[in-house]
Amino acid sequence: SSGLRYRLNWEQETRNLLFRFQQQAHQYVDELPPRDDLGSWFALMQHYGVPTCLLDWTRSPYVALYFAFEEKPPNEGCALWAIDLDWLEKKSRKLLSDDVPASAWDDVNERTSYVNRLLGETKKFVILSVDPLQLDARMVAQQGFFLCNLFHEAIFDEATFSRVLISMIMNSETSDVLDIPDRPVVRKLVLPSKL
Repeated sequence: SSGLRYRLNWEQETRNLLFRFQQQAHQYVDELPPRDDLGSWFALMQHYGVPTCLLDWTRSPYVALYFAFEEKPPNEGCALWAIDLDWLEKKSRKLLSDDVPASAWDDVNERTSYVNRLLGETKKFVILSVDPLQLDARMVAQQGFFLCNLFHEAIFDEATFSRVLISMIMNSETSDVLDIPDRPVVRKLVLPSKL
């Protein structure tokens, strides 16, 4: 291998996948989201295994444990990750204050409208919580929601997600003082494989 990696144009590929999925989804799904509801479309695409910018999370530690141990864990065990959603919401609001009026966060329809616009247009170092308007039965049972990295890099992976999250943690409101949280924002719990 020459060490070179083929890098996709993530935005163009996402638009192509969304277009093709929207063309064919009516054959498999009875109730489709409105065409401009990107959060719900991406959630539906994720459900059917299409790569998206969304990362699955759950509000239930029991569901998280199930998925951690669904397959035989490696000898070193599994990890459960937790994130402070209150902090994430406040930080996202601060970092997106130029793009989204403060009043939009409190109204579900207005928030959905702005989130859909952000999903399609914004390239900022922000992780945003996405709650689609249309949830399928599996998402309801799993108490699922999504986190979305608004920074659209050519290759989307956990490393990119981590870099953006660290950037949010270290981001300061003034250039000379770091705005580091006073409590952990992310926690990792390592579970031994014998469990």
